[in-house]
Order: sequence, then structure tokens, then C-alpha cells
Amino acid sequence: MWVLGLLGALGTLLLLSLIFYIAIALLTDSDEASIFIAGMIFLFGLAISLMGVGWYGWWA
Repeated sequence: MWVLGLLGALGTLLLLSLIFYIAIALLTDSDEASIFIAGMIFLFGLAISLMGVGWYGWWA
């Protein structure tokens, strides 16, 4: 089940980096920032899914 733990770790890292990138995009007010944030929100959901499935599988 180490693969699921790896997925959880990957999802966690992706989640932390997305929070960082969204904060930067919000601080730099530009037109492409809104498109960028929309894409990041999609990846944010993907990261949470990866994290949830990975860590649940690791501990289950």
C-alpha cells in the first residue's frame, strides 16, 4: 500500500504549492491571473482528491 501513501504525499505537496501559487496570483493583479486562478482551483480539487484517497488507503 506504499503507492497510496505516495499518492497522498504527492497530493499534499501539490496542495501546498497550489496555495502558494494562488497567493502569488492574487497579489499580482493582472488579467491572466483570473484564468490562472480558475485552473488552479481545478487542480486544487484534484490535489484534495489525491490526498484523500492516498492517505485513506494508507491508513485503511
